[in-house]
Amino acid sequence: MDRFDSWWAEEKLELALGKINMKSREKVQAQELLLDELLEKLRKDVYWQNNDRIQVYVQVYRLLSGKDKEGVGFLLERIRNTRDQWTQEELSNFLTSLINANIRKLNQLGEEQTAVELFSLFEWGISSRLFFIDNNLPEVIYKNLITICYIVRKFDKALHYLESLKELLPENRKEECYRFNLGRYYFEKGAFKEVISSLAGQKFSNVFDEIDARIHLLQAQYE
Repeated sequence: MDRFDSWWAEEKLELALGKINMKSREKVQAQELLLDELLEKLRKDVYWQNNDRIQVYVQVYRLLSGKDKEGVGFLLERIRNTRDQWTQEELSNFLTSLINANIRKLNQLGEEQTAVELFSLFEWGISSRLFFIDNNLPEVIYKNLITICYIVRKFDKALHYLESLKELLPENRKEECYRFNLGRYYFEKGAFKEVISSLAGQKFSNVFDEIDARIHLLQAQYE
């Protein structure tokens, strides 16, 4: 096998990942990409079995298509063991695809294991700095990471990330985003007096945060 073969296989699998991510909108079938033949070849050929990059692509494809039984943990371990073979952009693309697919699955099915895998993906994105833009953590990632901590009932992790990642938020959003998420943390914990003390009198420029804060305050006052 030569470099062209590896390049071709990677390109084909990368295209497949993009198509699967769009599947819910485009109804693209794997057969349309002639993937069955390629995957069978990759499964049988010893050369491909020992090609770390190809095997990661195959496993990401299987995770996105719901055919993988080993889970996200096995994939992340494989990526950590081959970290020097990947660019940040490649890893970021994997992460985005897997998170989007798991969020859709969680919204549709509400499976606990899906939430656990999402938590693992978010932690990987933070530890590998795949989420950061110009050394800042986007506000939406901060919120989603803390939210997934609530879903998997890891309140200690939620508080840890709430506090430790605050200074990495964009400067113009730091204090407001932190205040809102602190109030929400107290709400999720059932600490309603703290909800009132942290959110009462506050105004949030993000309209959704403002609505959620008012709802949390009303509910806290009736508890």
